[in-house]
Amino acid sequence: MSNNLVTIERKRIEDKRFYGVIVAQSPNLTLLHHEYDFQFDGYRVLRTKDITLCESSESDRYGKALMKREGLWQSPPRWVRKLPVGSWPELIASFIDKVVILEDEKREDFYIGPIREVRPRHALIHYFDGCGRLGDVEKVAYGRITNMHFGDRYSTIHAKYLSAPSTGEGPP
Repeated sequence: MSNNLVTIERKRIEDKRFYGVIVAQSPNLTLLHHEYDFQFDGYRVLRTKDITLCESSESDRYGKALMKREGLWQSPPRWVRKLPVGSWPELIASFIDKVVILEDEKREDFYIGPIREVRPRHALIHYFDGCGRLGDVEKVAYGRITNMHFGDRYSTIHAKYLSAPSTGEGPP
């Protein structure tokens, strides 16, 4: 894969653009080292079929140069580069007991929590709320997932402080 910063659009999903470096890609999924405001913030996995534009513009090249100058440019670790991106079940199986965010952007739904199990048609994720309280285990059909995040600041920090549903206590 290229080591260039790119802009990705998915017009059929939303008007929002994603910026980052493509780490891996298959006909089904695209793994992006997500950049936001000149800093990498984890990874996004998008359905390849939803991508309507992928380009490296003059602005992207300028952003990369600034990030390098500021010491913010990072290469993804080997384990991320080796993730299987052939299908959602294959990829999500790599995250058992790890916190991820699964989005169904068409329904404006998202699920955040540790992946508990991967089944043929869906994954089970142990959802947690905005206060870090673990709730129900949710079933998420692969056909509904349009976007997956992992390694981002939001979910990584939450993961450190998750509390059992019975205690209801979060971080001090």
